[in-house]
Amino acid sequence: MGFFGKIILTGIVITIVYFVYRNRTTPPPSEAAKAVKQHEESNTPTISTQTLAYIFIGLIVCISTLIFALNFSEQHTIVNIRVLNGSDEMNYQAYKKSIKGRSFQTLDGKLVTVGESERIEMTEAD
Repeated sequence: MGFFGKIILTGIVITIVYFVYRNRTTPPPSEAAKAVKQHEESNTPTISTQTLAYIFIGLIVCISTLIFALNFSEQHTIVNIRVLNGSDEMNYQAYKKSIKGRSFQTLDGKLVTVGESERIEMTEAD
């Protein structure tokens, strides 16, 4: 499952939990329970469960956004690739996300596959 799949799955779970929580029915409280609840509410300040749920959802959205931004930034880092074949030397630049094993796609769109006998050196571009 890819990165976007994980985000979509998280969003679906959050949506389901939201609707289950929202549509949950509770039996009406008895008179004694109402009196105890009013007494407790008057003595201590509390945060409602709805407020906690919104804080939790906001926190999840913020963390997901941060992870997405960091992943996007790292995958779009430009890498200098030096291919050495005996006395020949070739230099390329590619995005980190386009490097797959011994092949990569350069910034100008060329697909390069490196042979087993060739040596590869990769450094991040400045």
